[in-house]
Amino acid sequence: MAPVQKRKHGRCSSSQSYVHREGNMRLMVGWASRTRELGTRGLLLSALLCSSCAPRCGADTGATGAATPAESPAILPSGSARAPQPTDSSDMDAPKKTRSTKGSSEGCPDGMVRVEGGTLSTRRKAPAAIKTICVDRIEVTVQSYAECVAKGVCQEPGSGKACNWGVPGREQHPINCVDLAGAEKYCKQKGARLPDFNEWEWAAEGRDAATSYPWGNSPPEENACWSGTTKRTSTCPVGSFPSGDSPQGISDLSGNVSEWTTTAFLDMPGTVLLPGGSWWDKDPDALKAIAADHDVPGQKYHSIGFRCVK
Repeated sequence: MAPVQKRKHGRCSSSQSYVHREGNMRLMVGWASRTRELGTRGLLLSALLCSSCAPRCGADTGATGAATPAESPAILPSGSARAPQPTDSSDMDAPKKTRSTKGSSEGCPDGMVRVEGGTLSTRRKAPAAIKTICVDRIEVTVQSYAECVAKGVCQEPGSGKACNWGVPGREQHPINCVDLAGAEKYCKQKGARLPDFNEWEWAAEGRDAATSYPWGNSPPEENACWSGTTKRTSTCPVGSFPSGDSPQGISDLSGNVSEWTTTAFLDMPGTVLLPGGSWWDKDPDALKAIAADHDVPGQKYHSIGFRCVK
C-alpha cells in the first residue's frame, strides 16, 4: 500500500499524525512543522485494523490531527465580532454557476434533499445502519446565519483572517468561524440538527455507491473549492461547483469548509470529527468522504462551517 503524501499544514506538528483509511487498514504518517515545505513521501509508521472511519490531519489553523470515531455517535456541548475585509480577493475566483437541482426533496423542508437510508458497510469491520434523512443541499450561508442572529437566537461568529461574517459580497458564502454550539443552535431553531459522522459519510459517498468523492472516484480538479488547482485565500460561494455534487444533488460535501458533526473522536477525548476538507486543502486525499479533521467543540476557524440534517 502506497504511503500518503506529506504536506504543509495548519496546526499539525511533528508529534501529530495524518490518518487515512484504505480497506480495513489505518495508515499513520508523521508530520513536520507547518513552517517547512514538505515534498517527500511520508513514512508508514503503523498499519492497524480500522473499525470505523480514518480521518486526517486538518486543513487549517484549527486542525489537530485524526483518528477513528466512536461506533455510536456522541453529541458534545459547546461565541464574536465582525470579520475584517480581506486584502486578497483571489478567493472570489470560483466560477459562478447555478447549483444542481437534482435529487428528491420529498418529505423534506425547503432547501433540503432526501437521502434514503441503508447500510454503511464499505471499508469497515462493523456495518452501520443509516436511517433516511433530509440533508441541507448547500452549506449554511452567511445570509441564512445572519437571519438567526437577527432573531436573537444565534450569536455573531468569530472574526479574523478569512472569516466571512460582515464581509460585503460574502452573503452566499458558507458561514465559518462558528463553534459546535453555534452550529447546533442554528440547526435547532430550524427544527433540524447536525449530522453524525456516519450520516455525513453516507451522503458524501453517494449512499451505497461508496465512491471516494461525492462526484465519483476521480481526484478533485475544478469540481470543488480547494487549493489543489487554484490557490485560495478563503471560501467560495456555495454551490459554485455543480460537477462536484453528490448523486442526490448535495453541494460542497468536499471542499469549501469542513463541517461539524456530533461524533466524538475517542482517541482524543473532548474533540469531534470534521469531515469534508476545505478551501485550504491542497491534498486531494483530504477531500475524500472517508477523511476528517477533529477539534474541540469551542474552536472557531475560517475553514470550518456546517450543514443541518433532519
